[in-house]
Amino acid sequence: MTLTSSLSSWSASGTLNDSDLTLNLPNSDGTLSPFEFHPASVADYDAAVSAEQAEVANAQQQQARARAAAQARQQRAQAEANAESAIDSAASTVQNDISTLSGDTSTAETDLASVPTDLASEAKDVATAKADLKVTLRDTPDQVCTDADGVSSDSDSVASDDDGIQSDNDSVTGDLSTIAADIGRLNADSQRLETARAARPKYVPADGLPTATDSSRAIASANAAASHVRKTMDGYIAQSKQMLATANGYATQAQAACTKTGG
Repeated sequence: MTLTSSLSSWSASGTLNDSDLTLNLPNSDGTLSPFEFHPASVADYDAAVSAEQAEVANAQQQQARARAAAQARQQRAQAEANAESAIDSAASTVQNDISTLSGDTSTAETDLASVPTDLASEAKDVATAKADLKVTLRDTPDQVCTDADGVSSDSDSVASDDDGIQSDNDSVTGDLSTIAADIGRLNADSQRLETARAARPKYVPADGLPTATDSSRAIASANAAASHVRKTMDGYIAQSKQMLATANGYATQAQAACTKTGG
């Protein structure tokens, strides 16, 4: 018998023996080889279907595993990117905190450095009050009260100077409050940085990574500077108050001289 395919240009000849079919099919070299075909049972068909279904299921499982693995890689990469972004942000914040703390500390020191000039001005006014008191005490009776009013005016100038020192103290106190706030913020941001680094401990931002030691040193330096500023400012206040008391004493002596003359 001969079989002819309508789908492609080939034909095959063979023999049919009961339900067995033998076809002579061409090889790649042009020779023919017999291929035997036998009828399959329902069980064979079912087994073939089951095998096909198992193969399809296995392929689907492999695809599902591949998708799950790809998704896991994507999630891991995203998590790493997020962790690195968090470190970048926290590191930048800490670096800014350290810079801000240093700048605010310098401001406090600068404000403190301006106080001696004000003290010198106050000391000059005290010296003027002292000199005017001397004039008052040796002047003629008709001039004593006028001189005494001059000493009181000198004392008022010293009081104004003392107010200036108090204003200086207000500025320095504000500076120290700012430093304390800076330190609190740096401590908190440093902790956030350490927490962020726990997710990617080996990652180092391109702009650098401030360490816990960097933060500690900045805080220690700021605390030492703040302590010095506070102690020095307290000393300046005490000097100012002493000079004011001295000037007020001169004014009291001058007014007493005025009273003595009956003025």
